[in-house]
Amino acid sequence: MKVLKSNEIPGTRAIFILIGLLILGYVIGNLIGGVVMVAMAVDDFSLAGMASMQEKLMSSKRGWWAMICGQGVGSLFIFTVPAVFYWLLFEKKSFSELNFRSNKLTPILVALTILATLVALPLISWTAKINEQMQLPAALEGLEKLMKLLEEKASEAVKFLVSFTSIPEYIASMLVIAVVAGVGEELFFRGMLQRKIWYGTGNIHVAIWVSAIVFSAIHFQFYGFLPRMLLGAMFGYLYYWSGNILVPIIAHIFNNGLSITAVFISNRKWADIDMEKTSDVSWPLALVSTFLVGVALYFFYQQFNAKQRTSNWISVLQTKDIYEAELLKNTLESHDIMAVVINRKDSVYPHLGNIDVQVSLGNEAEARSIMSSLSTTE
Repeated sequence: MKVLKSNEIPGTRAIFILIGLLILGYVIGNLIGGVVMVAMAVDDFSLAGMASMQEKLMSSKRGWWAMICGQGVGSLFIFTVPAVFYWLLFEKKSFSELNFRSNKLTPILVALTILATLVALPLISWTAKINEQMQLPAALEGLEKLMKLLEEKASEAVKFLVSFTSIPEYIASMLVIAVVAGVGEELFFRGMLQRKIWYGTGNIHVAIWVSAIVFSAIHFQFYGFLPRMLLGAMFGYLYYWSGNILVPIIAHIFNNGLSITAVFISNRKWADIDMEKTSDVSWPLALVSTFLVGVALYFFYQQFNAKQRTSNWISVLQTKDIYEAELLKNTLESHDIMAVVINRKDSVYPHLGNIDVQVSLGNEAEARSIMSSLSTTE
């Protein structure tokens, strides 16, 4: 007899696949992004001149458009393509199945998401300032010099990219830096990696913080590690509490888009915004920001929790196969977890709708851990 626990790839194996796809995407994305930039703006390309490629792009009349297009293409191949490829070809699931709770994207949910992201800005700026002041031990002086060199190179590229003043450039920046990055990174780090670490460990807090650390580290900017990690963790909790992948995507797009808009307003001289002083935040203001973030997240959690008060059950599997559903139900019950099967398939058009296997909220983490650890055996 077969013992089936889940129609998803187990956590550990899935994480290795995702890491492999991320590395492959990173290589392909940087290669294709580089080709796009060279084709658009460099007339005298040579392998010997690769070291000075950034300087050539920044001195070219078409350099800005080349860099923003190259970054957009690179971001797509590094994050979005691996996430979509994995979910559709490995898991063979629809994107609606990334939403593991029944919460709909209501106006109040969106408002609380934006509010939490907005009031977090002083705290994020303060941690960025603290991060910049950090020094490694003397034994790691060589590594620190290398990181500072990489940070200076990245800072030069960022300053060049945010030097735009025209509306077409602003739209392109919003599309690439806010939308493409927000969608791709949230699909990969929250929708895929966090989900699989959670299923593998059964501990959502470990999943959120580990994926946030990886999310920050993959940007290869040590002096922005702490604020990016905190943002990643906040996005992770927003995803877990809402169960809707669109929530962290909205938060990510809003965060990046707000920065782009502030830069655009400053560059156009529409308002006196000194972007160099945005990280100059005092600790009392950071403390107030922390309190307000806590309040916003509390109300966000309460909004999510209110939707669960009438039903303490949550779906852990959606399938078209009644036998798979019943088999999983029996497997969970053999581990002393009560489960129910709810057939939502249309009686006239049976190819429409799914069959749900549900467990109580209190057993959700344990059920998902069991589903991730077991494999199909004879």
